[in-house]
Amino acid sequence: GAWVDRTSETLGLIALDIGTSSHLSKKLKPRERVFLMGPMGTPTHIPHHQKVLLIGGGLGNAVLFSLAQAMHAEHCQIIIVAGYKSKDHVFYAEKIEKFSHQVIWTYEEGDPIPTHRPQDLSIKGRVTDIWDQDLKFDFDWTQADHLMTVGSESMMRALQEKFASRKTLAQYC
Repeated sequence: GAWVDRTSETLGLIALDIGTSSHLSKKLKPRERVFLMGPMGTPTHIPHHQKVLLIGGGLGNAVLFSLAQAMHAEHCQIIIVAGYKSKDHVFYAEKIEKFSHQVIWTYEEGDPIPTHRPQDLSIKGRVTDIWDQDLKFDFDWTQADHLMTVGSESMMRALQEKFASRKTLAQYC
């Protein structure tokens, strides 16, 4: 699940093309009924009036805008670090920008990801590479009240190692 629009009664889903279920989802037609099971876990904690650092990689970025939207509604100050292979892989950029105070786009190859606001940055490299650079963040990221990461296992492991010395942030990775 990526987002919910209660007004239009729409649930946005992202399906990775892996396995039988995702192959079947390609055959769905508009307005065809789909039955979903869940939720299966604990709801995501949405902080109130806090400084939040959201970090996503690849398809994990698909849920960042909905998390940012919910946190924005709770008056959080939000920095998003969104990593992509290239600018051609970016989706929902306008929504990510709309619900954040700053976006730091990272790309691994090709041309920079375009920025539309003066506070946003586009950096070549992976999300884990930006901590070694002298970047201007909207707030001191080391003082973030809340950190949330969404991405591959290798990205999560790399971030956990990167933040290991910052115990308040490492506990969230």
